[in-house]
Amino acid sequence: MNNSQFLAILKKSFITYLHTGARSNKKLGVLHGAISEDLQARLNNNIYSVYSLGYGIGKEHKINGRYVDKAVDITVAENNKQDYENYYLNNDFDMTISSLKFDFGSTIIYNDYDKFIDKVTHTILGL
Repeated sequence: MNNSQFLAILKKSFITYLHTGARSNKKLGVLHGAISEDLQARLNNNIYSVYSLGYGIGKEHKINGRYVDKAVDITVAENNKQDYENYYLNNDFDMTISSLKFDFGSTIIYNDYDKFIDKVTHTILGL
């Protein structure tokens, strides 16, 4: 997915929001599903699994927390290992070159999707 395709997905997510309302998670299924699908395609192997609304089984993946379990918006896990989920839950991807910030559950500022997803993919494959 490139920047223009991403913007089309963002538009589709916004239109879904307008039709379903602010309390519906259907808008997130469109956006998170597209990002997850692209991330899985870029990883291009069977080592990692990606979980989110709108992709795969269509549910957020739950990980064990210290006190309560957490449903993570987009989870990347090495098959049969939980350590990678915890790594992505506790780390913030920050790209100063494109002023892009994504922290899996907080405010997202999209500026350059290609640079962002390349950094995420490179980080995952570098583990």
